[in-house]
Amino acid sequence: TSQATCLSVTEDFIFCGCSDGTVRAFSPVNLHFLCTLPRPHCLGADIASVVDARKDSRYPDTVAVTFDPTNRWLSCVYNDHSLYVWDVQELHRAGKLYSALYHSSCVWGLEKVLYVDNNMTNLLDMDSITVACANSEKAGSSVSEAQQMDQNRVGIRTLRVSPSGKHLASGDRMGVLRIHDVESMDEILNVQAHDSEILCLEFSKPETGLQLLATASRDRLIHVLDAAREYSLVQTLDEHSSSITAVRFAAQQGYFNVFLSQMGEGLEFTRRHHVVRKTTLYDMDVEPTQKYAAVGCQDRKIR
Repeated sequence: TSQATCLSVTEDFIFCGCSDGTVRAFSPVNLHFLCTLPRPHCLGADIASVVDARKDSRYPDTVAVTFDPTNRWLSCVYNDHSLYVWDVQELHRAGKLYSALYHSSCVWGLEKVLYVDNNMTNLLDMDSITVACANSEKAGSSVSEAQQMDQNRVGIRTLRVSPSGKHLASGDRMGVLRIHDVESMDEILNVQAHDSEILCLEFSKPETGLQLLATASRDRLIHVLDAAREYSLVQTLDEHSSSITAVRFAAQQGYFNVFLSQMGEGLEFTRRHHVVRKTTLYDMDVEPTQKYAAVGCQDRKIR
C-alpha cells in the first residue's frame, strides 16, 4: 500500500494498519507476513444494501488498530470515522463482529441520510490526508493542495423535510439548494440559490394556507420560494446586515420579522419589526401559541 499508519503488537501477532482500508498481520517472531484482513465498506456505499464492491472502489485509510488477545478481537478505526471490530479466532477467516459508521464531519441537523457529491474525498478526515501528503515525496505541493481542498470542501449544511413529507430540501456550503423526492430520493431541483453557504431552511406551516420555502444564507439574503409552483422565486429579502442564522414562519397573518400580504395571485413581504442586539443570535424558534419567539444568543442567554 502507499503508507502504513498504525501498529498493534502482541506476543502472537503484529497488526499493521495501512491506507485504502488495508490491515496486514505479521508474525512477531520473524516478521513473516501472515495474511491481509478484510477491508471495510467502500466509500459512498449504501451500507444497508451493499453486496459486492466495484473494482474501482476506494476505501478509507486505517488510522488506528488495537488487538484484544483474550477474545481475539481486532478493533480498527478508519479515517471516514467508521469503527470495525473483527473476530480473528481463525486469522485466515476473519469476520466482522461489529461495525459503526459515524459522521465524517460536524453534524448541523438530522432528517435523512443521502449522498449528493461523487467526490469520495469529502467523506474522509482531512487531517489524515494532510499527514499522508506530508510524508510523500512531494510534501510541499501536496500539503498545499490538501489545505486548498479543505477550504473548498463541500457538504450539506442544513436539511428540512416538507410538512407533507414528500420533499427533502438541503442547502450546502457552496450555496446550492437541492430538493429530493423522499420516496424515491430522486433529485428534482438543483439550483445555485446563494453565493455562500445556506445556513437555514424553513417550510411554511400547513395552517398558513401556503406552501413556501425560505432559504437563508451567509450572503445576507433570504429567498422565499413557492413549493406549489416548482419552487419558483416569490421574493428576495435583502435587508439584513450580516449572516442569517435562522428563519421561521408563524401560523398567524403576521410573521416575526416580515409581514406577508396576499395581493391577487402575488405575495409580498414587508418588514414589520426590526430588533437589534449587541450579541450574535445563533438560532430561533416560535413557540406553539405563535405569540413568542425564543432566540439563543452568543452570550449564553435565551431571549
